[in-house]
Amino acid sequence: MHASSGLTLTASGHPNIRASHAKTLELLPEAQVSPRGTCVLGVALQGDLEALARLRGDVEIVMTCLGRQEKVVATLSPSWLPCEALVLRRRAAPLARRTLGFAADKGAADLDRRFAAALSEASARIELQIRPRAGAAAPGALFLAQPEGREDARWLAARRLADLRLTDDLTGLESEIAAGGRVLLVSSDPSCWAEAAGRVRAAGGQATLVGGWSAAAGAKALSGFAARVCSQIADWPNGKPARRDLLARLADSGAALLLPVPVGQGEGLLTLAAKTLGPRAAALVVAPNAPLEEVHVGALSDLAALHLPRERTWLAVEGAAPAASSVALDPKLQALAQRLQAAGVATKTLATALAETADVSRRDAFNVLVKLEKN
Repeated sequence: MHASSGLTLTASGHPNIRASHAKTLELLPEAQVSPRGTCVLGVALQGDLEALARLRGDVEIVMTCLGRQEKVVATLSPSWLPCEALVLRRRAAPLARRTLGFAADKGAADLDRRFAAALSEASARIELQIRPRAGAAAPGALFLAQPEGREDARWLAARRLADLRLTDDLTGLESEIAAGGRVLLVSSDPSCWAEAAGRVRAAGGQATLVGGWSAAAGAKALSGFAARVCSQIADWPNGKPARRDLLARLADSGAALLLPVPVGQGEGLLTLAAKTLGPRAAALVVAPNAPLEEVHVGALSDLAALHLPRERTWLAVEGAAPAASSVALDPKLQALAQRLQAAGVATKTLATALAETADVSRRDAFNVLVKLEKN
């Protein structure tokens, strides 16, 4: 499962290489790059990328070009597959799918300027020696696939590189993730996707999509609690008051939610959701099943502070736990309610009748009945 020796890749220089990006380094398999690719260090990347994908943990990347040398240390992302661009990021966590390595100690702008100038020579040959460093591997990755999903390059690569393949039985999932392995889960059960993604995230690993997914289904699966998402909207009404009213109605229902976040409106909409829905757990899924796919999990108020890329985004929100009710029922009325529950009368129907009889809100009546049912 774990490759122990390093490997060598090669790339070519290009006149448009600027190497001026502060947070990212990238090497392209394509032969051309525009001046806007400020993180690019080389083009026409060649080498055994399959072997690179089998490396784990921390690595030292030694780059040599025209007699000059630079070193970069990073942690390899287990969700990277050899059909994707080779990108190193300074950010501390491997949130983005399109990431070979994270926690890099340099961005392109940190390279010696004489080395950067050598990269812009069209005739330059760049050699990259990737050497594993001592230490434990980072937690692994879960690849979620549907049986009927499109078998694209990522799906096929995930199948080749999987250390463990699962269907609906998740036995061995956490132990493989803890060892830094890749797990391929092929299932048609949304509750299985959600449970697996949640368990992997709790273990410190990543979950990502492979194959064909709709944006909504992918967001549900990656949220980690999508099996309980039971209220979904396709579009928002225009205007803040109308959106606030819609969120208030959703909040009153207590249901779990799946909400689209329109491009460019994330900050305002997430702030409004945090104020209206309260302190619920949530997952923000950016660009599900796209190159910039990433998942942020936390309280709604924390997610509202994030700066979102201009990508399609979904917000999944856990259902609110029923509030403890201070309503006390007349013992005879309580006994009647329990008999009706035992006879199979729906809790929602009983709550409506109880609210009118006991002069309480339907929510309080519902919570009392839920408590009686549990007891």
